[in-house]
Amino acid sequence: MQQRDLVRDFYLLRGAAHEDLAAVDAVAERSRQLAGTTVFHEGDRADAMYLVAHGTVEVLKADNETAIATLGTGDEFGEVAFFHDGRRSATVRTREPTELIKVSYTRLRDVLAQRPTLALLLYRNGCTFLAKRLRQTTTDVSFARELNRRHL
Repeated sequence: MQQRDLVRDFYLLRGAAHEDLAAVDAVAERSRQLAGTTVFHEGDRADAMYLVAHGTVEVLKADNETAIATLGTGDEFGEVAFFHDGRRSATVRTREPTELIKVSYTRLRDVLAQRPTLALLLYRNGCTFLAKRLRQTTTDVSFARELNRRHL
């Protein structure tokens, strides 16, 4: 996929003006990774988010052998830590030769400081995404509790 298309389709940037998307695109870095390359390790300080331009990555926990998620072309990862300056919650490794687009948190914050309308949109989109995730998690936990209650 074209870098500009990936940036435009990234859920945090949906609805952004063309010139705002161009500003983000200008600070994004594209790289090619070999199969088996570790993008980052669980516990690392988070400093960037990524878009998969082409290929596949696996999200790994603890033993670094069991994939808890597989992400492919058009998917994104590493963006949640942007909102809380945390550490990486999992390891990400390429499954095959993969092209990634990296957006540094620092460079993105610089763009957002110059473009308050884009900042508002990005934070609103992020809050919407996280609220949906929280609601789904709450529903899943409630469902699991109900199943456990019925089987006890």
